Amino acid sequence: MYLTEVIFHLQYCTYSARRINSLSGGYFTITNKGSALLSISSITTNTQRFRLDTTGMTFPMVIDTPKTRLLRVWFNPNSVGTVSDTLKINSNALNNAQLKISLTGTGQNEPTTLGEIFWQGNIPDNPNTTSDNYKVTSMKEIQDVNFDGKNDIIVTTDNYWTICYNGNSSVTDDTLWKFNSRSSNNVSGSVIYEDGMQILKTLTETELMM
Repeated sequence: MYLTEVIFHLQYCTYSARRINSLSGGYFTITNKGSALLSISSITTNTQRFRLDTTGMTFPMVIDTPKTRLLRVWFNPNSVGTVSDTLKINSNALNNAQLKISLTGTGQNEPTTLGEIFWQGNIPDNPNTTSDNYKVTSMKEIQDVNFDGKNDIIVTTDNYWTICYNGNSSVTDDTLWKFNSRSSNNVSGSVIYEDGMQILKTLTETELMM
């Protein structure tokens, strides 16, 4: 058994064809199978077309044993054609100090028609209720959350979710964050109509304390 052992659950990731100038996430998990803390010093790529989502992340990234960490790598094609890169994960893992993952994606620029679906996904199950109704009750535009220069989308559902989606996705959806408003039978509530959700501007620390 290694003192620090990393297990990566994919050796390559193919993003297939995505709309040019879109932003699509690929998802990876890293598991520490050793007996000591796994310390990841850096995660890098060679091009700007692939980048790690560093939201809420600092380096060194420490993963306890036997914990698993979910990572997202964005693909942002800016021209037609196939792009290849390598994700390099540097750590203190004795079995693989620099793990390399192959990344491939294709930029596509097809003519679009009115009403064409750019991306789609499914409302997730809510583990806090046995009566899941996946109906979307409100959907509104929100200012750019993930700093790609495009506004994003907030959705509320009948099964108590408030979900922020990447508005610039392609083919599949990307959840930026989600909030469960049902924590128990006594503490629950969902938005039941379109204007039951209102979008506020970003508040400063002073405004939050008022």
